[in-house]
Parts: sequence; C-alpha cells; structure tokens
Amino acid sequence: MRRQRIGYTRKVFTKQFIEKLILSKFNSDEIRLIMLAWLFSEVGHKGQTRKDGITPYAYHPLRVVLILMLECGVFLTRTCILGFIHDLREDSEILTDELVRLLFGEAVLADWLTISKFPGKNYFAEFEKASWLAILVKLADRLDNLRDFKAPESFRREYIAETEANYFALIRIFERKAPKRYKHLANYFRLELNYALAKVRRSLKKAT
Repeated sequence: MRRQRIGYTRKVFTKQFIEKLILSKFNSDEIRLIMLAWLFSEVGHKGQTRKDGITPYAYHPLRVVLILMLECGVFLTRTCILGFIHDLREDSEILTDELVRLLFGEAVLADWLTISKFPGKNYFAEFEKASWLAILVKLADRLDNLRDFKAPESFRREYIAETEANYFALIRIFERKAPKRYKHLANYFRLELNYALAKVRRSLKKAT
C-alpha cells in the first residue's frame, strides 16, 4: 500500500495555525470548550519536557490534535478536548475526574479515564469497552510518540515491543467500532505505525 499522508507536515505546526483551524471549524460553544482544554494542557504540562529533555511537553498534545484533524479528518469537539488533556491525569494534578465531568461532560470523562493509566488497571483490556473516539485519540497519541521518539535505547526497544503487541490489536477494535465513514483510518494507522516503527528500528541499528 502506498503511504499517503493527509495534509500534515511539521511546517504547519504552529500555535497560530491550530488556533485558526479551530476557529474556522467549530462554533462558539465548541471553541470555548476546546480552548479551555488547550489552556489546561498548557498549564498542566508547564515545565515538563519530552524524552530529549528540551522539547516542551505541551507540543505533544498539540500535535495529537493536528493528527486528529488534518490526517484523520475528524473535527469533533470531543476528540479535540481529549487530544489536549489525554496525559493530564498521569502527568499533572490540574484536573480531577469531577472537574472533567463538570466542564466537559460524562462522555469525555469516560474516554479520559479509558486513556489514562493508573495502578491496578488492565490497560488495553479497557479498550474493548471504550468508545471508538477514545481509541482514535490513543492511536493518534502513539503515532505522535513514535514519530517524535528520542529516548534511551532500552526504552525504545520496550516501546517497539509494546506497540507491536497491543496497538495493531487496538486498530482492529477501532475498525470494528468506528462508523463506516471513519473505518478507512484503520488502514491509515496500520501504515503510519509501521512506517514510524521502521524509523525507530533504524535508529537502534545506527546506535549499535
């Protein structure tokens, strides 16, 4: 299958670009909620960096939202909110479960709890009961992490193993649950994850 990316490049990744995109695609009530989620992301991840110790962590949720909108063509308030806040339960205390419910609703809370990792949780088994939107955000999250992967060799090997063991099964669940108009994204994620994995593997070979 030919690899064909839909509109996403690093060149368009600016805060101004994504703000204009949101303003052009959503109504005023939706914009308010999405911008609120973005603000929580910026404040909650303030001072945090990616694995390279340099890149601000808040760039990651921005890129996840870009993947959802530009690559997947999914312009939904719920996925944008989740894209922005998906790591905040693990990495910050800025949001509580009750606050997420009050601000964004029960559906977002359920998706947020599915995506979040915490002790005692059988993480990937939870996705069998999850919404297709939660699975979509998780796939976009993993894709961005693989594309922007700067980590010690041992962690890269573990990440490859986890992706191969769990994420292609997750794509199959997504394919089963997603509405017909979005089922084609299953093949897109298969293609993009394999491409990103190949790049990580090449980086390991260069390191040896």
